Amino acid sequence: MMKEITIGSSIDDSTKLQKIIDSNGNNPAKFVFSDASHILVNSRIRFWNYFELDGKDSTFELKEHVPTSIFGEQIPLIGSKLSKGAAGWDLHNIIFEGNRDSQKYVPRTSPEHPNTSGNWGRGYHNTIGPLCSGDIKSPTPSNATDILIHDCEANNNLGDFARIEGGTNIKIWNVKGKRGGHDVVCAAAAKNVEIWGLDIDTCVNAAVRFRSVENGKIHDCNLRGTRDNTGPLVQVQNTAVNWNCTKIELYNNIFTDSLGPAAWVIGTTGKNDIIIRNNLFLGCGKEPASVKTADVGGICIDGFNGLIEYNTFDQNMGYGIVFSGWKSTSSLSGLESTVSRNIITKTTESLYKGTKSGSGIVNLTGKRHTVDCLENCQYGNKTANHWGVNCKSVYNVDPSFVAGDYHLKDDSPCVFSEYELGVYNGVSYHIPDFSKWPAVVISFQTKEELTAYVSLQYDIGSLGDDDHVSYFNVGKDFAVDLKKITAPPVPRLRGSITH
Repeated sequence: MMKEITIGSSIDDSTKLQKIIDSNGNNPAKFVFSDASHILVNSRIRFWNYFELDGKDSTFELKEHVPTSIFGEQIPLIGSKLSKGAAGWDLHNIIFEGNRDSQKYVPRTSPEHPNTSGNWGRGYHNTIGPLCSGDIKSPTPSNATDILIHDCEANNNLGDFARIEGGTNIKIWNVKGKRGGHDVVCAAAAKNVEIWGLDIDTCVNAAVRFRSVENGKIHDCNLRGTRDNTGPLVQVQNTAVNWNCTKIELYNNIFTDSLGPAAWVIGTTGKNDIIIRNNLFLGCGKEPASVKTADVGGICIDGFNGLIEYNTFDQNMGYGIVFSGWKSTSSLSGLESTVSRNIITKTTESLYKGTKSGSGIVNLTGKRHTVDCLENCQYGNKTANHWGVNCKSVYNVDPSFVAGDYHLKDDSPCVFSEYELGVYNGVSYHIPDFSKWPAVVISFQTKEELTAYVSLQYDIGSLGDDDHVSYFNVGKDFAVDLKKITAPPVPRLRGSITH
């Protein structure tokens, strides 16, 4: 059992906080602030393994004009007292203020971002980095294990908010912020990584970046582009020799107003795969013509085998989905992707126009990548609905969105008896309060078992008339006949069928 250590209101800077940490030694502990405090960070904060830090909404503010001798490249504000092998971290309820506009000692060598300052992407002022030393060029999964970062706020920093260079079992959730530095969350050479509940205005690069991650999930995030961010909102890549980027899932996210592609998925080595489903892509791809980059819009993907389904794309520039490299070109071949049951509407040309710019689905990789498109609604796209792909069952009709919303009206031509196209197939875009709603996932082998179970839940009072039942089909032929659920009356049962 962890020892609990209270941090009183007299602790107002990082030096005092470090003394409390050191006094406990290398023993598991829970550090709890007595109330919301203000901590001036003027020195490194280093923890042993197996600790919890409950900030009680305290603010950690980086000192103005902090010397690079304290926080140089890849030296995080909060790190480990060990050279490697950080384990068992739990940081939460902390507000981080990076003071990026008052850091005169950080080199200002970023002409590609004239509206920002600082040497972006080199690791100045990363906030949290379990690996505080060691070789970041050759990270291993044991560098950081069982790391939890949640219910935090991160604003105005130069570097990454959380940077995991080699890790296993990493969970980061419920983080909000603005002017978030380079990447907000960056996980490299990691396994079992889950990121959710981010509410972010991006700055220079991605809100979430996966680099050579195995078994990674990014979901239920609200990510927005800004004038300072010419990059993607999510970046999934594998450019590291001897690594793979596999079992990646990107779902239930809202992407708006990116300048580059909302999701950039690129692999130049290894075996890579991704599932992208139930996301909203709205108004993305506004890259200025001066950047001379055409492959922008909703999703830009190359070097990955992909399943892209049940997403909604509206009023993006460039492409809804483009199979191309954006700023990196893959040489991998024999790739296969399926694009099914999406809604792609009102795509316009990018400001720097490329081949078939203004189209819904385009494959620019030639024969390296085979793209099969099935049952997509493509409507009002300026140039073409699709090009360079194998396409069947195109619905060239107005999907009939609810006004001011991206739900579908009941009489939408994209609503069918067993499923509907687009994003809203039983997906909630608000993170559930798990303390009030303990969601349960139950698996059934047949549709008869599912319908019987739903009817039983109404009979015993576990479900009411206002409840909404959702199902996901992981088989090929499973379908639910609502007429077989006769008593009591059941609200509309919506499902997303995945193969």
